[in-house]
Amino acid sequence: MGLLYDIHTIVEVARLYYSDGLLQQNIAKKLNISRPYVSLLLTKAKELGIVEISIKNPYESNEELNKDMENTFNIQKCITIDVPNNNNKIATSIVACQAAAVMKAHINNESNIGLASGSMIYNIVESCDNDVSYKSAQVYPLIGEINIADYSLLNGVVRDFAKKINANWNIIYAPYIVPDIKDKEIYLQSSGMKLLREKWKNLDIAIMGICLAPDKNPYFIDLYKSKKYELTEKSVGNICAMFYDIEGNILDHDINDYIISIDKEALKSAKIKIAAACGTEKTESILGALKTGLIDILVVDESTSIKVLNLNTKLFK
Repeated sequence: MGLLYDIHTIVEVARLYYSDGLLQQNIAKKLNISRPYVSLLLTKAKELGIVEISIKNPYESNEELNKDMENTFNIQKCITIDVPNNNNKIATSIVACQAAAVMKAHINNESNIGLASGSMIYNIVESCDNDVSYKSAQVYPLIGEINIADYSLLNGVVRDFAKKINANWNIIYAPYIVPDIKDKEIYLQSSGMKLLREKWKNLDIAIMGICLAPDKNPYFIDLYKSKKYELTEKSVGNICAMFYDIEGNILDHDINDYIISIDKEALKSAKIKIAAACGTEKTESILGALKTGLIDILVVDESTSIKVLNLNTKLFK
C-alpha cells in the first residue's frame, strides 16, 4: 500500500476504535483486514501522533484559579476540581471525595468536629475510608434534626462518620425547626442542648455544605411554605441554617426564631471551617457564603468557581 492509503487506513481504524467504540475484530471485518493488522495500525496511530491519549485526573486542581479565589475572597485555601458538567451526581461525588480528604488531613486524636446537614455532607461522609482511628475525637451535629422524606438524618450521618474514624459521636435531641417559639426555648434549656451549645463554642473543625436560597431549595421549600414563614427576597443561600444575602450579611428574619442551630459567633470561632459545594446553580449561594467570613477552606468545581469570580467582578468591581 502507498503512504496515503496507509495514513487513510490508520485514521479510519483509529476513528472506528476510539470514537465509535468498535472492537478490533469488528473493525477487521468491516475493513476486510486482519485483527493483528488493526492492532498494528492503532499502535502506529499513537506513534505518528494521530491519536493522543491523555488521562484526566479529576482531583488535579487549577492552581491559578485557586489563588484567584483565595486572594479575591481572603480565604486560606480553595481547591477547584474539573468535574463532568453533564452529570451532577458524579460531579458531587468527586467534590465530596476531595473535601473528605481535606477534612481528614486536619483531624487529629483531640479534634472536636462539627457536621452540618445536606446531601454534600452525606456524600463527604460516604467518601471517607475506615482507615484511621481517633479514639478521643468528638463529632457533633451543628443543626437540629430535619424530618423530611429522602433527607439523610443528621444524627445518623454524625454516627456513621464517627464510626469511620473510630471517634465518639454526639446527637442532638432537637428538631431543625420548631413549631412554636416557646418550644425552641424549652429545647435550648434542656441539659443536652446546653452541653452541645458549649461544645459548639470550641470546635476545631466545622464541615459545611452551601445550600440554595430557601425558595429554590427542593428539600425545604414546602417546609417553609407550610410554616408560613416570611422569607426575605434578599436571601441567596444558607450555611449551617444561617441565611445571608449576596454581600454576605447574615439576615435577621422571623424564621430564625424557629431554627435550632449553631450561631454565627460559635461557628466563626471554629479553628478550621471547611465548605464544599458543586453546581453552577449555586453561584450566588457560594458568592454570598464566601463573603460571610465563615469559610476558611472551599472545595468547589472549576466551572462554578469561574462563575463565582465573574459574578463578583460584575457586582462588586
